[in-house]
Amino acid sequence: MELPLPYKLYNQLEGHQGPVRAARFNCDGNYCMTCGSDKLVKLWNPHKGKVLKTYSGHGYEVLDVSAASDNGRLVSCGVDKTVIFWDVATGNVIRRFRGHTQVYMPLVSVPYPTP
Repeated sequence: MELPLPYKLYNQLEGHQGPVRAARFNCDGNYCMTCGSDKLVKLWNPHKGKVLKTYSGHGYEVLDVSAASDNGRLVSCGVDKTVIFWDVATGNVIRRFRGHTQVYMPLVSVPYPTP
């Protein structure tokens, strides 16, 4: 049995300066992460439509973002060929990986190292 996709606009998140490249929910659906051509990663409360925190550290546009299952860390990747692990609460970079040979690497199944 096919379930229909929801068609009602629940909320609109505005805050990036330019195109948004990815929007993902955390594992329990309480938070949303976005990233885009403005080189930023944003953490949202999608229910209120409010930005909770903005993460800055990429040199070029950010193409993907994902959250760890414990909601304590984010990981992002961008055109600058870096993968950055972020501490959600502080916004600090936990670890930065440079020197990748490809620009875009989907982050859906990236393992999250402990600091």
